[in-house]
Amino acid sequence: MKDLMKKIQAQALDSQPCYLVALIESEGSAPRTSGAYMLVGEKGLLYGTIGGGGMEYAAQQLAQQCLQNGGGSFVKTFDLSPAAGMACGGSCQVQFCYLPVGEETGDLAEEALSAMKQRAPWWFLLPLGEGNALPQIKKDLQLAGRRGVISIDGCAYYAEQYDYDGAVYVFGAGHVARELVPLLCHLGFKCIVLDDRAEFADAAAFPQAEHVQQV
Repeated sequence: MKDLMKKIQAQALDSQPCYLVALIESEGSAPRTSGAYMLVGEKGLLYGTIGGGGMEYAAQQLAQQCLQNGGGSFVKTFDLSPAAGMACGGSCQVQFCYLPVGEETGDLAEEALSAMKQRAPWWFLLPLGEGNALPQIKKDLQLAGRRGVISIDGCAYYAEQYDYDGAVYVFGAGHVARELVPLLCHLGFKCIVLDDRAEFADAAAFPQAEHVQQV
């Protein structure tokens, strides 16, 4: 999500509109489940994936065509059955969220990046259907589970929570930890590294860690 938001921020800074394309629902056999995102600009894919293959290519082409015609948010269902030339057999509902040029798009990305920096749980809300609503970032939301659909001020949103996984405590700051901590941090976990040896409990060796301490 961090890299996605950085791409959205870059598009806003370059004054380039784009589409945030999200797989919000799937039935039967499908390449991905809900919560998969990709960003598409006028020249094609900018970041991410919603499953690859023919469906993703068709979604990219559709987003590019709509950008050439002025944009606008909409939802589309893709048939993944053999009759449609697909192999999976199910279907996917995909939301195309138009992100226009302007401060609001840049502010959205900045707010999301700020929430990630705070390392506290937050919600990403993607507007569903047609309309001009932009995604929202919220810190608190009353929703059962980590993802679902919610209505706010008459607008339906697909909501998904991020940064709720908590911290991973790594006991021992040796060679295994030096390989493990960057991987865990890349996956979005907060890492706290502990070691009773002063020469190993070195914060410089773990720049991505939340905290390194000799115990």
